[in-house]
Amino acid sequence: MESQKFEHRKALKVDLLAFWTWVRTELSDETKTKDAALINELDRLLKDDSEDFSWVQCNRAELLMLPLLPEPALDAQLRRRLDQALEVGAISADQYEELAARFFNRTPPARAAEKCEGARVLLSKLHQFFLNRRFRRDQRAEAARILKWFALWILVLGLLPITVFTVVDYVPWQGMAKGALVQVPLFCAAAAGSFGIIGAFFSRLISFQRRVEAFGFEQILNTFSTQVIILRCATGMFGAVLFYFLMRSGLLGGSLFLVENGDTSLYFAKLLVWSFVAGWSERLVPETLERTENSAKSSQAPAKSTGG
Repeated sequence: MESQKFEHRKALKVDLLAFWTWVRTELSDETKTKDAALINELDRLLKDDSEDFSWVQCNRAELLMLPLLPEPALDAQLRRRLDQALEVGAISADQYEELAARFFNRTPPARAAEKCEGARVLLSKLHQFFLNRRFRRDQRAEAARILKWFALWILVLGLLPITVFTVVDYVPWQGMAKGALVQVPLFCAAAAGSFGIIGAFFSRLISFQRRVEAFGFEQILNTFSTQVIILRCATGMFGAVLFYFLMRSGLLGGSLFLVENGDTSLYFAKLLVWSFVAGWSERLVPETLERTENSAKSSQAPAKSTGG
């Protein structure tokens, strides 16, 4: 990728140098005298033997060249940049029509100085647009790298309770009866917490994959930084553990939730699924707590009225 960028910048420098060579031949003696400092700066910038030519230098060379362009060349450059800005999304279709009308479709025609200033603003806008796009691309790559390493560790975390349950439940260990492990609250809470983390992390992965191209600087910083991902996983873990105890206590009843019917595999599978859902959903646990609180308040109301 870096070699391709280098070759692109190198070719761009060659094109700019060829264009500048032509522009120089079109300059009048008066212009060469009046703008000698500007011409010398362009010569130094484009004829530098160094092969390292950055996007910033390219933009500077194009900006310096604008006031020296013959008007037909200035018109061509302005039209080309307008089309490019519309194509990449730097300006809207309405803005494109407005700028085209201002510079090319009006009576009296726009002056060369006005066109030069318009081209300068457009070039600066495009340069900033491409810098921001590259910065966002680098940010997205860094966020993807962070998510990749989190995924590896969380995968190990998710396999751990399943492995322990499989080994202990099917190969009774140190006198434990078959299926006894699901009766150990500490183990079940740990399993719930680990799958709550997986659910919370999976929600971040889905969000990243669906909207990666639309994310800007603030969104990536506020959603996919290491600290934010850890906080989101911690929220999913605590939510899943709390949801497990709500099911275990019987406050959440029914065949959908944890029912001890002798099938320990089914019991454990439901525990993991609901823990994943509690970690995934940012609303499930808070809404469940609100319903539990309302139920508690409604059950206390008749007792208070009776006591009065």
